[in-house]
Amino acid sequence: LLNESFLPESIRAKSDYMPYIFSDEEIRRIFHYADNLKGGDYHRKTYQLIVPMVLRILYGCGTRLAETMALRRKDVDFKNGTIFLEHAKFEKERLLPVHETLLSILEVYCLAMGIMHKPDAYLFPGRKEDTHLCTRQMDDWFSKILRLSDIDQREKVPRERGACMHCLRHLFVMKSLRKLEEKGHPIHLD
Repeated sequence: LLNESFLPESIRAKSDYMPYIFSDEEIRRIFHYADNLKGGDYHRKTYQLIVPMVLRILYGCGTRLAETMALRRKDVDFKNGTIFLEHAKFEKERLLPVHETLLSILEVYCLAMGIMHKPDAYLFPGRKEDTHLCTRQMDDWFSKILRLSDIDQREKVPRERGACMHCLRHLFVMKSLRKLEEKGHPIHLD
């Protein structure tokens, strides 16, 4: 094993990062509360559609939040079952497969939002025209959902971020690796 004592504390802390892995029950509760958001004004009603869809893409595709917020209608290819990320991390492009169930939910969402035939429309529009929902707004909604889901954030161990939307990406990777192993493709880090 590599002795990390020569590394600066800031780098060692990063290597000790422990993601929060949601249980199946926690995921069920998160989606329950996301699907049942309450709100009265127009923007809250819009969020009742947006928030559950954002979470489903994060959970079902393993995207980062900023990548997801920047998606436009033209980035979703319903025919081929893919999502195109034009501005992924490090300004790279990625093409992601989308499960048919998520794709059908996304199609209903686009119809409900009135953007199905508007290729340049953001999937998750912001309050101002031609802007997308910002990550901070989504963080606020997710914090509310975590509180409603009774997922406590106060008792974190050192170097643990606690439950956050990025943890849905970690969960996606973990479940993907598990599926590979179940199909006879063992994952070994030798």
